[in-house]
Amino acid sequence: MLNSLVEAMDRLGRVFLYFGALGLVFAFLDAAYLAVTSGITLWEALVSPPAYDLFTRVLVLVLAFFSAIAGELVLTRYRRTARQLESERTRLQTLYEENPSAIVSLGRDYVISYANRRTEHLVDTPRAELEGRLCYEAFVGEDSPCEGCLVAQVIETGQPHSRIKHERTIAGRENWLSQLWYPLLDAQGRVESVVEIATDISELKLDPLTSLPNRLLMRDRLDVALAAAQRHGQMLAVFFLDIDGFKGINDVHGHAAGDELLRSFADRLRLAVRQDETLARLGGDEFVLLVPTLDHPSDVDSIAARILAQVSEPFAVGPSTLPITVSIGVCVYQDGAASGADIMDSADASMYQAKAAGGATYRVSTCAAAAERPD
Repeated sequence: MLNSLVEAMDRLGRVFLYFGALGLVFAFLDAAYLAVTSGITLWEALVSPPAYDLFTRVLVLVLAFFSAIAGELVLTRYRRTARQLESERTRLQTLYEENPSAIVSLGRDYVISYANRRTEHLVDTPRAELEGRLCYEAFVGEDSPCEGCLVAQVIETGQPHSRIKHERTIAGRENWLSQLWYPLLDAQGRVESVVEIATDISELKLDPLTSLPNRLLMRDRLDVALAAAQRHGQMLAVFFLDIDGFKGINDVHGHAAGDELLRSFADRLRLAVRQDETLARLGGDEFVLLVPTLDHPSDVDSIAARILAQVSEPFAVGPSTLPITVSIGVCVYQDGAASGADIMDSADASMYQAKAAGGATYRVSTCAAAAERPD
């Protein structure tokens, strides 16, 4: 109530101030015109105007009064709009700067125009060293966009994209990020820039030993990939991996050596994983590779060969060098109503078939629809 009264008094005071100022200006202009046209002095015209000019002088004052009111209304609206804009700017700045997720704005040329405070923490680099640089150069030290770059897809399609990704920054920091990219459009509907929102999920869905996705994250990724495959009529594949004779390694060399082997094994497998694939550790010596899009069922041959070649060299574990083999079970999904659990169970059963065949090999099954199998 008191604030409203003070504001009303302030407004009244401003109206009289504007009225006084405008009245003096208008009166001076009128007197100057009268002095020029009638031959009297400016002072006489100002303080003792002829009787016939009194009406004009009253009209001038009335115009000054209404001009003062109009000016106050315009300035009040301007001030109110300015306060709203400043309040909105403050809210947005707080939202961006205090957000627990990293927020980055990129131009069509991949140049970073803005990075919030959280971004500095995730990449271990001051934002002053990020802004103005190419995103792939500033974040991961590459000289060109990665294969299948989702920023490029957002720019080309104007549609948002998302993914979960393991990333090693240029500063050596490793993160598992849930990343979302949104296009910002200009007045013509053309993508002007892209906003990335990246949330660190390392503590939520990562295996603490290998820093790979855990069972929960893998199931999330599989469910998303399966929904996309069913919607678009695509194929996907799940590779279930198990180290041959791992229990014996633990018994002979100890659990610390077994853990070291699992970490090295995970590092080797990472080298065989492509941009859109997800590698996870379910527990023990069980690993899963999700390939969300498969052009043909026979493509599993080259993927399995890629994995087997990656782990074919012996592993250095403490003072020992251990030759390792792996059994792989593959489930190829093509169509039907299979669930993620069905696909995982099928891949697991195929892995046991590879074990029964002596290990160091792979076996393929299909889930739901029939598909070709390797000889």
